[in-house]
Amino acid sequence: MRRFFDITFGPAELDMLEAALARWCKVHSLSRQSTEAALAAEVFINLFREGNSTLPQLEQAASRHKWLSERTAIYPPSSDSAVESSPPRQSRVTAH
Repeated sequence: MRRFFDITFGPAELDMLEAALARWCKVHSLSRQSTEAALAAEVFINLFREGNSTLPQLEQAASRHKWLSERTAIYPPSSDSAVESSPPRQSRVTAH
């Protein structure tokens, strides 16, 4: 656990995190200024701290990360103010 907190970020590491985030945003058609991108940046930093220290490792870890892999499948990319909507309920009427 100590290694997690002792990780330092130099220019090369920041460039790699930036590249991973940029690719993720592009794949999911999200603005880099979106709430989702800010949360994804935090996840990428944690994935790096967990030992995913190359771009391929980061992208592989991101593909296994529940939120990163499912977020845009559940919430389609639109705007920051988009709210999850439920499908309309079908009322079931039965004749007696």
